[in-house]
Amino acid sequence: MHADFGYIEPLMKPLYALYLICCCLSFTVQAQEIVVSGTVFNTGEAPVSRATVSVENKSATTNSKGEFTIVCPVLPNVLTVKHHSYRLKEEFINFPPPGQDTLFVVIHLEDKQTDLEEVIITSSRISWAYPKPNVHIIDFQLWNEGMLLLCKDHNEYLLRLVNEFNEPVVDLPIRKHPKSFFRDCMNGIHVYYTDSTFQVHISADSLSLFNGQTRKSAAETIESCVLSYGNIQLYQQYGSLHKTVDFVAIDTLSHQIMRLYYVSNRKYKRALDEFQREMQLQERSVVDPLADNSVDNQLKLHALLETQQKYLELLNHPVYAPAFKLKDSIVIFDHLNDSAVVFTKKGRRVRSYPIIYQHHKKWDSQLIINQEGTRIFARFDYQGMARLLEIDPQNGAVIGELKLEKHIYPVSIQCRGNYVYYIFHHYIDDSINYVYKQRID
Repeated sequence: MHADFGYIEPLMKPLYALYLICCCLSFTVQAQEIVVSGTVFNTGEAPVSRATVSVENKSATTNSKGEFTIVCPVLPNVLTVKHHSYRLKEEFINFPPPGQDTLFVVIHLEDKQTDLEEVIITSSRISWAYPKPNVHIIDFQLWNEGMLLLCKDHNEYLLRLVNEFNEPVVDLPIRKHPKSFFRDCMNGIHVYYTDSTFQVHISADSLSLFNGQTRKSAAETIESCVLSYGNIQLYQQYGSLHKTVDFVAIDTLSHQIMRLYYVSNRKYKRALDEFQREMQLQERSVVDPLADNSVDNQLKLHALLETQQKYLELLNHPVYAPAFKLKDSIVIFDHLNDSAVVFTKKGRRVRSYPIIYQHHKKWDSQLIINQEGTRIFARFDYQGMARLLEIDPQNGAVIGELKLEKHIYPVSIQCRGNYVYYIFHHYIDDSINYVYKQRID
């Protein structure tokens, strides 16, 4: 399909009417119960007895040889191993080799460290990324070797560009109460306010704002483009109730428009339809509480409120299927179908591979790519403490883990080189935030 760019509006509104001609079927594989058998050792290769091994609602205890056997009801899943003398261990488990009904694993537990050791490790790994104690950081973006800061300094709101030595290069005073930065598919940075957005122009010795527009207009233009690679620009459109995502690629040289990929959350669409039907039936059976205060009517009203709450909870979990430029490829992470789909920089599909990290209940539905476009991390939250599991971009395997050790509920996590950067919102004094960085081992 070809189109003249002079005909396509900048907002891309008429784009999607051209390609809604097909849809992909999703399917669910029903997993059978699998026996998981294994041995738990410490770092000295000695067996660990009386360790508790659990998965879902099943649990077992290791014997004197460190051995255990447990039935796993659902795969992929996460095996948790606890012992009072060792650190908690969580191991991702997948299906056994074809033809086998038992999965064999070997797990190593690490010794617990003393408080003094923890302090030493923390002090050597974590530091201020911008060590200015009286500057409140609202948001930041890594920029070249330095950072662009959205900050408040002595009651003045500023855009501040700093170099790799944390030295201010230029300051630009801006309107009060900005909310955040947004980085578009062309690597441009925008300042978001409650009602408007402005693009930031960055040069070696100056900053300026231009192209002001409303937040609604920005959502239709800036946010719809998710990736740009060479002459390919990739756009996404959410369907009804954010339960489907359509990826459309435009070749800016040939003006060709092609549908790259389609993601559909059929399970949740069916659940929403069922909740809507149930609410309609309940609404017809409930009488005005002021007119009928009977126990039966109050119970019906309570049931209706519960159904409405469940419906709203479903609406608050849209499809998460991000697209990234990783090394020399475009990769779409289709979490609904447990796969990552790889395309060439020209938009040709070449392969896919399985992913399983999203089945962990503590996954935060967030993937983070480093500034260089070579590494990708999945974020997990453990009562406020964030862990980043590194995902191999070639095969989807988990190849490393980093715990952000010092601060709970970090935000705006970004990666560059051998460091993870983030903002910590202090839970007692929320008048000032700082940017920290932690080394990736």
